[in-house]
This record gives sequence, C-alpha cells and structure tokens, in this order.
Amino acid sequence: MPNPPGDNFTHFTTLITALVAVAGFLFGVFQYQKQQSLNRMSAAESRDREFLRPLWERQVAIYFDASEAAATIATTSDSEERRKAEAKFWMLYWGPLVMVESPDVSGAMKNFGKCLRGEGEGDLRDLSLKLASAFQASLTEGANLRLVEFSKGKIDYRK
Repeated sequence: MPNPPGDNFTHFTTLITALVAVAGFLFGVFQYQKQQSLNRMSAAESRDREFLRPLWERQVAIYFDASEAAATIATTSDSEERRKAEAKFWMLYWGPLVMVESPDVSGAMKNFGKCLRGEGEGDLRDLSLKLASAFQASLTEGANLRLVEFSKGKIDYRK
C-alpha cells in the first residue's frame, strides 16, 4: 500500500528540521572556535603590550635624552654645557640607544656624530631636527608593535 501524500510531507519536514538543527549546531561550533581564536590573539597582544611597555617607555626616555643632547650641542654657546651634552650624546650613542633604535634613528645618529667629529657634512641644527624627526617616526611605528615584531628591522651589531 503506497504512503499517503501527507506522510511524505511529514518525512520531508522532519528531514529539513534535522538538517537545520545540524547546520545551526555546526555554525555554533564554528562561531565558538572563531571567538576562542580571537580571545587567544587578544590575550597574546595584551601580554606583548605589557611586556613591551617598560621597553617602550625606556625608548621614549632615551630618545628624548638624545634629542636634548643633540639640540644642546647644536644651539648652545656655553662651552661647558656643550661638553656635557657631547658626553651625553656619545654615551647614548655607544650604549642605551643601540638597544632601542630603528635603522632610521641609527642613520640619523651616525650623521649627527660624523658632523660633530668634523667628518660629515651638514649643519648641526639641521641634523638635530632630522634626528628628532627620526625619533618621532620610530616611536610612532613602535607604539603598536608585537613582541615578535620588535626586533625585526633592528641593527644587530654582533655581526
């Protein structure tokens, strides 16, 4: 005896309902996994920011110290003040700045240092401004770096 037409409709409706339920379940699993992945990335970014915060704050302080030393050298007429500023510049140049400088900052520091030693060309005032601009760009670029990105592009003096 053949199935009545309403019986086929019931089977079809039951099948559609089951498929919609399975699709909803799979969509929920996909959404959960996606959210968990985003949460892991967010946690990693927060951890990196907290780790890098003291380094970035130190970079800001070093950049300001170096910029102040360069500006003092370029503008002061007081020989004692200039001598102190030169000592500060070279101390930063040969030490702390190496840990945080970008390639552009390194180049600007080298240009200023060469001019200061009488080996390069340019005006110290102009080179001081260029150095400050390199510091500004480096800080802007570095403000949102992740830990894995921090050392990319840095100069490795060990080589």
